[in-house]
Amino acid sequence: MSRIDPCAPTVELVALAAELTLEEVVAMQRYEAVALQAAPEAAPARADALPFSQFTLAKRRVSGRYRSGADPYQMELRVDVDGFHPMLRLSGDYFQPTGGTLTYFGSWVVNSVNLDVADLMVTITGEADTTWSTSFNRIKVTIPRRILFMPPAPATVEWFNAAGQKGGTYLCNYESAYLRSIDFEQDREQSVTPFVSYNTGALPSGGTARDLTIAKAYAEAGIEMRTAGVCDVLPTAPGSSWSDAELHNAMVAHFSLWADAPQWKVWLLHAWQYESPGVLGIMFDQQGKQR
Repeated sequence: MSRIDPCAPTVELVALAAELTLEEVVAMQRYEAVALQAAPEAAPARADALPFSQFTLAKRRVSGRYRSGADPYQMELRVDVDGFHPMLRLSGDYFQPTGGTLTYFGSWVVNSVNLDVADLMVTITGEADTTWSTSFNRIKVTIPRRILFMPPAPATVEWFNAAGQKGGTYLCNYESAYLRSIDFEQDREQSVTPFVSYNTGALPSGGTARDLTIAKAYAEAGIEMRTAGVCDVLPTAPGSSWSDAELHNAMVAHFSLWADAPQWKVWLLHAWQYESPGVLGIMFDQQGKQR
């Protein structure tokens, strides 16, 4: 498999098939989400309380997951610059077509971004750390701003070197408001009642009161937890407590999506007791592929 630099210029740039708020973006790169964290009283009114003329001007957020075509590489682009607790980062993965499959090539991340927010366009730039060697590690992402009633716009990704020479260009269609999607299956030990939700207002955290579930907690961090499989009820652990080996065996036997392969899938077992006293939760799966 050829491992050419996906950020470098190509002989012929192929146009890829293609086709989110960033209203108050001044201090700390004028970002609405940052402003809302710093001054919650500045949050916009509910949509149903706004005059129609104002509501129609509200813009979509640009954060989320985008994906390009697969010629010569497919890029999965993740934009985290607005929305709930934004990290102000860009990241992405490259995949290369091999026959009828896509093979992972490498990943990159921009830990410090610069934002230029205009009425019709968001421009995000920065310097990327890459898992492969390249001089084309300056990135520019442009995303047209769309009002709420319009479909999300695609993102254009351009790579440059330090001298400003242009490299690869990718047109990435909007795919999801989530940065990652994970298939999530829960089982429980008999006599154990699984956690469902709690009201955060009942705790002295000072945060916004809301009913928080596992899925909602991850959603606030940009992770979609998709329910998968049915909830199995396992017999009580041998000797009344679980060891790592016993937990692993239970996972293999009861996790319908288990495979000794890299995949975005998670199994949670609600159990009564671990073999080491005082442990309230543990990641036990140390066998097979590195987790």
